[in-house]
Amino acid sequence: MKNRHLEALIHRLETLVRTDDLTGLGNRRWLNEMLQRAWAEAVRNDRPLAFMMIDLDGFKATNDTIGHLGGDEVLRRTGRLIQANCRQVDVPARYGGDEFCVLMPETNAHEAVRVAERILREHDCANRAAPPGEPRLGISIGISHIDLSRPVNAEQLIRHADQAMYAAKSAPNQRIMLRGTAGVFASLSADRCPTPHCTASG
Repeated sequence: MKNRHLEALIHRLETLVRTDDLTGLGNRRWLNEMLQRAWAEAVRNDRPLAFMMIDLDGFKATNDTIGHLGGDEVLRRTGRLIQANCRQVDVPARYGGDEFCVLMPETNAHEAVRVAERILREHDCANRAAPPGEPRLGISIGISHIDLSRPVNAEQLIRHADQAMYAAKSAPNQRIMLRGTAGVFASLSADRCPTPHCTASG
């Protein structure tokens, strides 16, 4: 009985250490650990690896309008939405502030874009269902891939996704951008993303 209790306590502590308190996603520490593992596996066995950065556009204005508690609820909803639209192999995490990310092992660029499109569609649906008086936030997504931008290490994989995300924030009508060796470019399939059938419940 004591051993089972101790094992349960250790498991709970391990979960707390790797979990973001607000959103329930992985935290930055857990992300870095999983990223280093995934990078080593991808390089050693020549396997695909993608990384996605996600930013809520205009989040500061949301905090100013509905307060920090309301802003926290927006972040929690966003975390649930990202988690719900990831695959079992993905590692969603809160990167910091209103930035989220998804580590995507064993994933080609096309599949990474498909996941991004799902997140984008469901975010738009959740926006339409947001409580009255809550600002409607945009979302910008940047994707890097080991076979597209040819990063030299895991940190550069993140940096490339970050560059693509900021390009998406500043490019009109482009909400998903990818990073290649020659710079960032738009996802054509995302550009033609149709009006979705919403499954998000908020």
